[in-house]
Amino acid sequence: MAKREKKRIQEEMKTVEEKMDSYFEKFPTQISLDEAKSQISVLLARKDDILRLEEQSWLLKSRAIWLKSGERDTKIFHKFAEGRRKTNTIWDIQSVNGDTLSS
Repeated sequence: MAKREKKRIQEEMKTVEEKMDSYFEKFPTQISLDEAKSQISVLLARKDDILRLEEQSWLLKSRAIWLKSGERDTKIFHKFAEGRRKTNTIWDIQSVNGDTLSS
């Protein structure tokens, strides 16, 4: 997510939370007005949308980091496997007669 987009989303989240706080300050004990209830439900829905966007952003970022580090891990894994293959390869073998056989 671009820096501007991230900043815009943070500002929007802050605005949503401030509006919600103002509704709760106006009606601290019980929200009796239907308009206030509907506004709060709209604000809660928007807050959920913003949080979902942020979660998706972090998911993509973590995947990008994993892929980048995964490439390095794959390189290390293949070098290790290549070394094991060389170590475990039988290059020649000696028969019962004492002859050395190789491929």
